[in-house]
Amino acid sequence: MGDATQDIISQNIVSQLVKESTTSIYVADFETDELIYMNEAAEKVLGVHAKDMAGRKCYEFLMRRDSPCPFCHKSMMSGNEFQDNTDKLPLNGRQYRVQSKLLTLQNRKVHAHYVTDVTNLLNKQKELRTLTDHIPTGIGIFYVYTDGRIEPGYINDGYYTMLGESRDSRSRFNGFTVLDAMHPEDVLGTDKKRVYQEVRIRKADDSYIWVSIRADLVERTPERCTFYCAFADIDQLKKMQQQLENSQGKLNTALEEVEASKEQLRGIVEHVPGAMVVFYVKDKLLHLKYISDSCVTISGFTAEETYKRCEPDPTADAHPDSRAFFLEHEWDDIQKQDKMSYTYQILCKGGFYKWVSLNLSPVMTDGELLYYGVLRDVDEEQQNIIMRENLMNALPGGVAIYKMGKPVETLYFSDGVLKLKI
Repeated sequence: MGDATQDIISQNIVSQLVKESTTSIYVADFETDELIYMNEAAEKVLGVHAKDMAGRKCYEFLMRRDSPCPFCHKSMMSGNEFQDNTDKLPLNGRQYRVQSKLLTLQNRKVHAHYVTDVTNLLNKQKELRTLTDHIPTGIGIFYVYTDGRIEPGYINDGYYTMLGESRDSRSRFNGFTVLDAMHPEDVLGTDKKRVYQEVRIRKADDSYIWVSIRADLVERTPERCTFYCAFADIDQLKKMQQQLENSQGKLNTALEEVEASKEQLRGIVEHVPGAMVVFYVKDKLLHLKYISDSCVTISGFTAEETYKRCEPDPTADAHPDSRAFFLEHEWDDIQKQDKMSYTYQILCKGGFYKWVSLNLSPVMTDGELLYYGVLRDVDEEQQNIIMRENLMNALPGGVAIYKMGKPVETLYFSDGVLKLKI
């Protein structure tokens, strides 16, 4: 078989491959813009017939124009890299991703275009963005590059709502992203797969708000890492913690004084947010020695009822999961004779559980080790944190959008939903 025959066979094979390809392709002369080829896939995607394009220019046949498109990308094309753009076709109003490149075919300079219909994809992305913008918490996508740069890929409206600002007002000063508005003393770590950090973010009035950031590494390439981030407003919680620490500091100072007067102690107790508690150590557990009457506002049980419930078993009011934790770890914490802090669930009157925060400080009184502290209701804050964490965990797992009606219409669902069905 001669070389000429082999070349003809090779050309026929290539021609058939292009014709039968599922990739949509059309080609136009570089100088005149006259269409010279369109495969069957392009006919179907663009909704046209190649037999009708003879002698027609690309802007005439596809864009219904009398002159070249003002947004034509031909001048930016090269033979080395694809020019990537998204265009709307007047023929049907749909949007297409067009990857273009310069080629030389049989000594003829042409611009070749590879087309994908992205209308449904863009609509779903718009619907998803609308969904995330209405989520009542901050969500963002950030890219961390190997040279240390951190750039935002997306930040939803909930982030700006959390700051009490709008996206437009935020963009008018040096604080458009979470990163260039962070307090100078706060440093965001990005060297782990999961980051949970509390930082201060500057607002438009130059004040700062405490925000918790949870970032999950979802993709790593040689150039960059992609993080999904969730932001939560913890400003009031941090201020209450600082108030509590100040109150505890005052309380510890008063307790170190010899025979501090009961009136002084009562005045301090009354101003501590939450219920004042005192524990003593017995059988490697903390046992309740005193609890103020304000405990009834937390659990619904009076101080006397709480004593009776916890006297035989100091963990009686704790949720089973929390009870197991105390039985396993509390003695180790006691042996350290240092400050202790627990967030756990307690049983309330009515049979339900509520999240509380218990902060304790050790004090040696008359040779006995006691723990003084405050029990505080943090149920609302903790529920918000759990909600935000669940929301964040759901983002890479599965997101779906439905239009309620008869029947219910599925507008969008992510690959994660399919995985969940497997």
